[in-house]
Amino acid sequence: MFDRVEHGMFQPKCILRFPLLLLQDAHQRGLRVALVPHLFVGEAGVLKVADPECWHGAIKPVSKGKSDTEALEMFFVSYQEAVKRLAKIAEENCVEVLAAGRELKSMTVSDEEPEKKLQMWKTFVMEVKTIFTGKVTYSSNWDETNEVVQGTQFWNLFDFVSVNAFFPHADTPTVKGTALLSSYLALTFSMPLSLSSFFLS
Repeated sequence: MFDRVEHGMFQPKCILRFPLLLLQDAHQRGLRVALVPHLFVGEAGVLKVADPECWHGAIKPVSKGKSDTEALEMFFVSYQEAVKRLAKIAEENCVEVLAAGRELKSMTVSDEEPEKKLQMWKTFVMEVKTIFTGKVTYSSNWDETNEVVQGTQFWNLFDFVSVNAFFPHADTPTVKGTALLSSYLALTFSMPLSLSSFFLS
C-alpha cells in the first residue's frame, strides 16, 4: 500500500474546478445539492505520488526536513484552506450540504496521536461552520466509519453521518437476496448504536 506523497502541501487551486452552472441548474430543477470535495492522486490528480494506483485514503504527506506529524499538519492546513474556499462558494450558492472531507482514512483513523487528529478536525469543522450555514458532514469510506479518531466524538462534530457504503457482501458474483440482506444486517448491527440508527432510519 502506498504511504508517501512527494511533497507535504496540498495545492488549493486545483480543488476549485467546480461547475457552478451545474449547481445552479440543479437548484433550478428543484434539486438539493451536496458538495463533496474529491482529492485525486496520481497522474491526473492533485498530489503526485509514487504509485499512480494509490487510493487517496492511504496518502501520508511528507516534507523534507519535517517530521511525519509536522508534514501532516502542513498538509492539513493547506487542505483546510481549500475546503474553506469551497465552503464560501457553497454558502454563496445556497448549497444544502457540504462534506468537509471524503475517505481521508489516513487522517481520521486513530492509529497515531488520536487526540491531535481529533483536535485538528474539530478546529477545521468549527471554522467551516462559521462560513457555511448549511449541513456539514464527512463522507467516510465503508471501512472507516468505526475506526475514526475517538469514535463518536469525531462524528459529533458533524450534522449527520455520511458513508460511502460500498460494503463487500459476497465473495462470488452471484448470490441470493437473502444472503445479501443477512450480510447487510450483520454489518449494520456491528456498528455503534449511534451509527446503526442512521442506517436503519
